[in-house]
Amino acid sequence: MAKLLVIPNDKNLDKYKCDGFILGLQDYSINFPFSFSLEEIRNIKTDKELFISINKNIFEEELAKLEIILQELDKIAIKAIIFYDLAIPNLKEKLSLKKELVWHQEHMTNNYLTANVFNSKGVKYTYLSSDITLFEIEEISKKTKSTLIVPIFGYVPIFTSRRNLVNNYLTFFGLKDNMGINYLEKEDKIYPIIDYKDGCTVYSSNILCGIDEYDEIRKIVDYVVLDSFLITDDIFMFVLDMFNNNINKKVELQQKLPNIDTNFLHKTTIYKVK
Repeated sequence: MAKLLVIPNDKNLDKYKCDGFILGLQDYSINFPFSFSLEEIRNIKTDKELFISINKNIFEEELAKLEIILQELDKIAIKAIIFYDLAIPNLKEKLSLKKELVWHQEHMTNNYLTANVFNSKGVKYTYLSSDITLFEIEEISKKTKSTLIVPIFGYVPIFTSRRNLVNNYLTFFGLKDNMGINYLEKEDKIYPIIDYKDGCTVYSSNILCGIDEYDEIRKIVDYVVLDSFLITDDIFMFVLDMFNNNINKKVELQQKLPNIDTNFLHKTTIYKVK
């Protein structure tokens, strides 16, 4: 059965009943409720598995500092490092690091062929895209040696730009905004949009919720992920309890979150330019 990983919305990790956590690293992660400094990660006391995410594009001027960070993470009792930029596996080889790696390039982690290539290069884990169907998850699980991590609850990043689109807009029109989270409205759907130091991300209008598919998914993959990003604490704890006890309270959850959806679990992803 799959282990349950949580992306928390509180640094008090003791409150979460789960098998492990995915944590953002300060200055090197995006799409997290908050990030942890290297010192904070070093001081976490838990017997649960820790996956540290470095999921942003790495620029040349950041490489020297990144080498030091990876060497420090290699000394800490974490399970693995999640990466987006290919600088990470290259640095692991260069520095002879021991920590396992997780391939997670958002929309590109969608097939077993590439997963197997990374696996042959020593990348043990694959964090699958949220854009693929349940059938495709099953196919990948049968045809790869990779340890699979699958998102099963949470908002999904659908677009990222290196530019600070919101701040650029506000500056151009002389507007002020201290909200942190803004929203795009298109075709009767509302999309959260957030500017970060390293760019701008637009999130799905619907919240992925695979509680109906949980029994099937947890039998064929190694980890499932519940993401608290943009979810209030009380609702997320309700969701965590639901998955922990495998009790399908979807009707009750829809009263709290009317925008939950299975997203692409039962429909093929097709993008068309109009």
